[in-house]
Amino acid sequence: MPILLLFAVSIMLFSCGYHVAKRSSAIPSWMKNVYIEPFENNSNELLLGAWITEDLRHEFLRSSRFVLTSRDQAHVIIKGKVEEVETKGLSYVRYDRAIERSVKVKISFDLIDAATGQSLWGGGELEREEAFSVGTDVMKTQGLLNEALRKLSQDLSEILYHRLEGVY
Repeated sequence: MPILLLFAVSIMLFSCGYHVAKRSSAIPSWMKNVYIEPFENNSNELLLGAWITEDLRHEFLRSSRFVLTSRDQAHVIIKGKVEEVETKGLSYVRYDRAIERSVKVKISFDLIDAATGQSLWGGGELEREEAFSVGTDVMKTQGLLNEALRKLSQDLSEILYHRLEGVY
């Protein structure tokens, strides 16, 4: 009986089941140098590809794990493309006058081994949507749309970085 009690207590003490999950990254640990190609842009929002590239580079600059380098010194290359930007009305004063719209951005990305040119993690896509108000004139509305696109650029860049880092 004492042996059985000792066995039961030891199981309870050492088998709580709590543990920290191992974190894996899409970028192998030996690949420290990263080059981010300027994002291609298939949309009519001319600055969007540049904004996403800039925001993604900012995410990598904040990291201590990776070093942003030139293409010729990189271990991995991140390529991306703005696939689609779609706007639509959300709420209306009348059937023909929107007071709120939304913009949806879809990007694709690929992680390339710089030495071989082979895809390490390709075919990834991200899509996010943001609402914005319609202004009193066209210029005000364009400014509000640009604010929404900047927010989407930052959000997509952060999510992409975390996916590559293995957080999501």
